[in-house]
Amino acid sequence: MNFSHIRAFHAVAREGGVARAALVLGVSQSTLSQQIHALEARHALRLFEKRGRRLALTNAGQNLLQVTERLMEVVDEVQVTLRGPGALVNGHLSIMSDSTALAVELMRRFGERHPAVSLMLAIASVDDIGQAVRDGSADIGIAMNPPIGDVITAEPLMRERFHLVLARDHPLARRRAVAFPDLQGETIIMREPGSRTRAFVQQMLDIEGVRTGREITIRERSAIREAVARRMGVAFFVISEVPPDRRLTTRPLIPSRARLELDEYLLIRKDRRHKPVVAAFRDVVSGFIAEKLPAEALVGG
Repeated sequence: MNFSHIRAFHAVAREGGVARAALVLGVSQSTLSQQIHALEARHALRLFEKRGRRLALTNAGQNLLQVTERLMEVVDEVQVTLRGPGALVNGHLSIMSDSTALAVELMRRFGERHPAVSLMLAIASVDDIGQAVRDGSADIGIAMNPPIGDVITAEPLMRERFHLVLARDHPLARRRAVAFPDLQGETIIMREPGSRTRAFVQQMLDIEGVRTGREITIRERSAIREAVARRMGVAFFVISEVPPDRRLTTRPLIPSRARLELDEYLLIRKDRRHKPVVAAFRDVVSGFIAEKLPAEALVGG
């Protein structure tokens, strides 16, 4: 039995195609295809069949995958154990997050410790992040209050609190903190329908009984901040999502009933917990959590 062939099969089966599996393993697509063909030829089995642009497992392939799932989890544990505290010599780590500042800070720390690993970051919605981690297109997810299934583990990362963001010369900027009744009639700039941030903010306003004025919907965070700076309205952000801007200021909110905190979680597919790059990233996260940094520390400038 050739272990390289088994590893090639497992990667293609898990990633759903040769291109993504080659990226994960750090080999060429042609090498991976040759290894799959050699495995099938040696055992006179057809393990994959074409379905559109995607490779699907045959019955024999599905049976083999059940065995390689157990095998590769042990192999990953062995690699992590043997690696010790040293830097990884190669690899690729893909991250998908709904928090730019938090994700970039964790990537910075990881990159300093493991400079040979290539990194990729995408910013997306909570639902898209969960799906990407589930289907394997992202190794790591960072998301606010995500839905958890039986495929994904969620580890608490950081708790953040919503603040009011407003133009520096807005009348409410004269106050040290803003109570929800002060927002009656204000124009609120919100995220798009379906956004979990929007749902969280709307729930806050409903619980506090705030009847706002006009509502403006903008999809992208930087565009919301720009609209606030141009005095189009006020918005709600966690503090790590408000980079320095001399036109803007933030004020803490004074709730009477609403919850203002949200939790960011690290999302990992259970069968990838012991993958060397994922295990190394979790080590970095553990160090970050141990420091107990305030959210303000994530804001550059």
